[in-house]
Amino acid sequence: MEKIKSKIKNNYSYFPKINQPLILSRNFSIVVPDKDIDFHYIDKLFLDVFDLDCNKLSYDNKSKPFYSVIERYFFLANLIQSYSGIPSFAIGKILNVNVIENIDNKYKIKFDSYIPYIQYINNEIRVNIYVGCMFIIQYILSKDENKLYIYLENFFQSSIKKIRKMNNQGDSTVPILRAAFDRDVPFVRLFDKTYQLGWGCKGKLIHGSTIESDALIGSQIAHNKFKAARLLKSAGLPVANSSLITDETKLNDCAEKIGWPVVVKPIDRDRSEGVTTSITDFGALKGAYQFAKKYSGNIMLEKHIEGDVYRIALINNKLLFVAKRLPKRVVGDGSKSIEQLIDEENCIQKKKAPWLRLKPFPKDNEASECLVNQGYTFNTILGKGKSAYLREIQRVEEGGTPEDLTNKIHPDNVDLARKISNIFRLKSIGIDLISQDIAKPWHVNDAIILEVNYTPSIENHYQPWRTEDTKVFVSNIMPDDGRIPVSVYVGGKLAWSRGWKHFIELNSENKTTFIVNHEAIYNSEKNKIILESDGFFHRCQSLLKDPVLEYLIVVIQTDELIDSMPFDKVSEVVIVDKKLVNSLSQKPVPKASVEKFIHYLKSFLT
Repeated sequence: MEKIKSKIKNNYSYFPKINQPLILSRNFSIVVPDKDIDFHYIDKLFLDVFDLDCNKLSYDNKSKPFYSVIERYFFLANLIQSYSGIPSFAIGKILNVNVIENIDNKYKIKFDSYIPYIQYINNEIRVNIYVGCMFIIQYILSKDENKLYIYLENFFQSSIKKIRKMNNQGDSTVPILRAAFDRDVPFVRLFDKTYQLGWGCKGKLIHGSTIESDALIGSQIAHNKFKAARLLKSAGLPVANSSLITDETKLNDCAEKIGWPVVVKPIDRDRSEGVTTSITDFGALKGAYQFAKKYSGNIMLEKHIEGDVYRIALINNKLLFVAKRLPKRVVGDGSKSIEQLIDEENCIQKKKAPWLRLKPFPKDNEASECLVNQGYTFNTILGKGKSAYLREIQRVEEGGTPEDLTNKIHPDNVDLARKISNIFRLKSIGIDLISQDIAKPWHVNDAIILEVNYTPSIENHYQPWRTEDTKVFVSNIMPDDGRIPVSVYVGGKLAWSRGWKHFIELNSENKTTFIVNHEAIYNSEKNKIILESDGFFHRCQSLLKDPVLEYLIVVIQTDELIDSMPFDKVSEVVIVDKKLVNSLSQKPVPKASVEKFIHYLKSFLT
């Protein structure tokens, strides 16, 4: 197979009706082993292995089969990039396709394309992913599933896991950005997992699922489980009795004082790391303490409370979702043993791409003990719809799947969550509540607040129903598309005069307006702004990060923006005259080029 030799240029641009910037990438190639492409087989594999539904793709399989193959290739590349922490969503634009028929009746498709551009992502990382996807597509086209699964596993271990760790986007960032993209909200990466959604005064900063209006002090308190419990208790809210452990020799005394059974946990770790529940004797307590110490030097001990754990997530005091945190489990069908159900689940997961699989369903000693506590063994025939848990608690690293109970929560429990959100000054928040039944008020069934999370942890790799949550999340921080008006004036000196007049009018109406051309920027006080941004394109983009900006006027007098647009939409295009000049020579731009540019520019009108 031929490796991709992709030369990605450093410049990028927006295209009409695509709210993600694109960059030119050349010399892709795919070998098609047979002219009669079996799209039914390909699309079934895409769905079974990658959870990708190809029904919404644009090219017709019969009239443009090679374009359809390319489109599926980019569809897959976007999926793998998204898992790897790279928010690549736009399918892009196929620039040209050259089909070469070989002697052995194989077809080599060579093509150039525009692909999504992501700020501050190393191009070598992305090329690595596109190369890997090329091999995957080749195996699929060849219907060699054995080699496909071997390659997927190797590609995952050697590349994807490393890229995901390197990007460190967390579980929430990419799903939220995907929801923004689907809602036509522009976004730009600032650094790590910090992004700006929208432009100017409508722009909002997010960091994972933390938003700019969240209080730093509240997030710091929430990150310390012991301090958070103290604050909740002082506000008259229900928490378990707890104690900070600074001396291992006082473990037993603390447990006796609190009352058995107890829980040991690190105070500053997430995802249930280092947590042990239902501890009933000193030997187990000592072991749990040593286990917790592997994760943190700051340990707390608290009273064990029976009940299920529910995550209640809010955004701006609006209920986002309620999820019952379930440990690893299998569900019976009335005919198979628990061991058979475990094997069946593992078989289903094995067929999926490695990055989409749930963690293996265990048949170890811990699972056996857990089953015994429920009155089961591995040989038990589990009744239809009955659950058998393989772990005592849900740990993220073991892959327990939550149950959506958003529509069943009692209003008093939602009010409790809102009170906590207000006390911590956190607009984006996830509250873990232990309750016998979330449909009953917290104050009638001895429910307690387990912990407060300054990020609700929105992810949908394993929970498809969370897709709607990300849309609600984005709509609550960005009620419209997040864009400010951008007026564009085209022409020579007269275009600047017309743009300046509009600039004065808008500022007199108390709309904070800036005006920019290839030479200068003026703010609403008519003062010239100095920026380090290189060129007209980047000056325009820099201004969109200014949170005071309500309206932008762009005066185009040179050819600098003829081949690259800094916006995906503009609200107004005014052609004053057609006297554009070359940005270097200052010679007039040919009339035909100006006409072509004007047609291109008007395609960006909202």
